[in-house]
Amino acid sequence: MNKITLGLPPHCHKVSCDGRMIKIKDSGNNKWAFPLSGTENAVVEEVNDETGLLTIHGKDKILATLEMPIRFCEVGRGWLLDKLPKKKRVKLK
Repeated sequence: MNKITLGLPPHCHKVSCDGRMIKIKDSGNNKWAFPLSGTENAVVEEVNDETGLLTIHGKDKILATLEMPIRFCEVGRGWLLDKLPKKKRVKLK
């Protein structure tokens, strides 16, 4: 399982990928989980420099929105793009 921690304590997002699911847990114990098989049309938006938001859109809904310092958003965006299916992922520019 691949894991990454984004953000600084006490506001961290723990993100993991086991090859089938991406799971995200924030400091408030909010959890998101979505299957990689459901990410055919997933879009990982460019990082919003003003708000520090990183948003992952699915086919017809938002899969997850993470708020954290800008430098962690960039790392998280790259990590998520690496985990999404290479043939199916879409980068929004």
